[in-house]
Amino acid sequence: MPWLSIPYSSDLRAKLQTAMEVKGYPTFVVLDEERNVITKAGRDAVHADPMGDEFPWYPKLIKDLKATTDGLLESRAVVLLADAANAPTKDALLASLTTAAEALTKEQGSGLNFYVSK
Repeated sequence: MPWLSIPYSSDLRAKLQTAMEVKGYPTFVVLDEERNVITKAGRDAVHADPMGDEFPWYPKLIKDLKATTDGLLESRAVVLLADAANAPTKDALLASLTTAAEALTKEQGSGLNFYVSK
């Protein structure tokens, strides 16, 4: 996919850095047609999905820790560590976490992040 970039010396870069809360380089922010932020974790998304099968990479309710840690340190988080569990147990645990995440997100908004390591 062809990606647009802005030269480092550009005044626009400084404005975008502030607007998008860029803390390091390279940074890859994905926007929709109306210039709303889809994800600020575009680098993680490309790394996890190099063929772009899930493009434009809308945030998932439950994030895979092997793909991203985006947001893990910025807010409260619920983390399911299921690496050592067998497949049926992992599926049951993930189903339970999904149910809880949906209910808590509906009840409390987006104040919690959910992660799984499987």
